Amino acid sequence: MVRQLLTESTLLFFCGGGLALLATRWCEEIITKAASGMVPGVYLQVDGRVFAISLGVSLLSALAFGMIPALQATRVNLNESLKDAAPNAAGGWRSRRLRNVLVGGQIALGMVLLVGFGLLLRSFLRVESSPLGNDPRDVLTATIRLPATRYTAPSDRAGLMREATERVRLMPGVESVGIANSLPMEGAESAPAQN
Repeated sequence: MVRQLLTESTLLFFCGGGLALLATRWCEEIITKAASGMVPGVYLQVDGRVFAISLGVSLLSALAFGMIPALQATRVNLNESLKDAAPNAAGGWRSRRLRNVLVGGQIALGMVLLVGFGLLLRSFLRVESSPLGNDPRDVLTATIRLPATRYTAPSDRAGLMREATERVRLMPGVESVGIANSLPMEGAESAPAQN
């Protein structure tokens, strides 16, 4: 019985950890933009280390929180629990009281999370439908990350950017080219567009 309860809790925690990793991977760019606005140069990268730490936290949580119901299940007398007339079949009034408090706490926290998610979703939909102040149609953006081993001197980086700008400007259908540290609405200053 203990093995079954621990297996159920481990599976539940691993599913939760997997969903958290998927959500983090999906929001990786958003979290990086938000964090780099507060501390320059900070970025989030979901790699093997993050996966290993999430796996370890999920396993430890499953063992820690799965052990409580498993140990409570071993204290219950199975003969008494099978009898309908036994008043302490579920473990007595103290364990029922603790269970009721835990269930009430879970419902309260769940409601707080649901209300917070609803408010966040409503704010996100408002931001999505608000006017940007510029027309993003027919605009192509690209992010360039230079390797740390090459282009270490500022003059090398500037030369590379000038060459890239000239090559893009010569492409058919291009009206103007610009280089910026970040896109509009990210809070950083941008270099003026070169026509």
